[in-house]
Formats: sequence, structure tokens, C-alpha cells
Amino acid sequence: MELEIDLDVKLVLEFMQSGISADRLVAVAAGVNALAPVVWGRFEAKDISVLRLVSLPISAPRVEHTQSCARSPLPELASAGGDSEAEAS
Repeated sequence: MELEIDLDVKLVLEFMQSGISADRLVAVAAGVNALAPVVWGRFEAKDISVLRLVSLPISAPRVEHTQSCARSPLPELASAGGDSEAEAS
């Protein structure tokens, strides 16, 4: 499972965090929510999913797992196979 945030929501949050002190963020967000229909009410509102829980396919590789490995097992297996054939000859 993976939690995804809407890109526009993420951009607004990053902008708010970069210029507003943390102790005011919730109050400012609530204020913007209250003012939004007045400021942008003439535009048609589109539905968005602010946060979504996305289920990844079972066959999909997990990024966290592949990045945590120090080395890829494939080169080691290939070189080990080459050495064992040379020793068998």
C-alpha cells in the first residue's frame, strides 16, 4: 500500500510551509478554506482526491527494498557461475 497526495495539494502545502510559521498553518488553512468560495467561487470546482491509499500490484518491485540492498545479486551470481565452470574444467 502506498499513500499518494494530490500534486496540487502538495504544492500548496509546500508553499504554505515555506512562508508561514508552523503555529499558524492550521488557522491559515482553515481561513483559506472559508474564503475559497468567495475568491474562486465563479469557477467550476473539480473533484480531487487529497489523499489516496493505493494498492500496488504484488509483482511490482518495492523501491524501499531495492534501494536498501548494498549490491545487486545479479552480478554476483553471474561471476560465481563463471568461476564454478572454470573450476569444473
